[in-house]
Amino acid sequence: MADYLQRYGLVFKVMPFKTKDTPFETNFNEIEKLLKKENFINYKTIATTDQPYISPILYRYPYYCWRPLIEHYIELKNENKVKEMLKFMKNILIADNFDISFEEVIKGLDLDEKLLKKIN
Repeated sequence: MADYLQRYGLVFKVMPFKTKDTPFETNFNEIEKLLKKENFINYKTIATTDQPYISPILYRYPYYCWRPLIEHYIELKNENKVKEMLKFMKNILIADNFDISFEEVIKGLDLDEKLLKKIN
């Protein structure tokens, strides 16, 4: 069944055709729709106002959801989108007291050092 799943924003959809290793494996448009600052008001408080069952999912999601989007932008060589996404992750999605760091999220990405300096 995993071969038929499409990452679709915060959920997976079962598709009537194989998606694994195809352009249909991730719907990047749906992930991009989530990237509005107003959707993340008080997001960082998840780390201090723990909601059992959901908090671990939410504060790990930068790695599982946003990272593929950054990889997509890198593949497209869209430096502006990569920079925009990294700034969003660093400033909005990752709080200092979460159990995942910005460095951990971007580890292994093929990022240019100059680009990293631009987001700091």
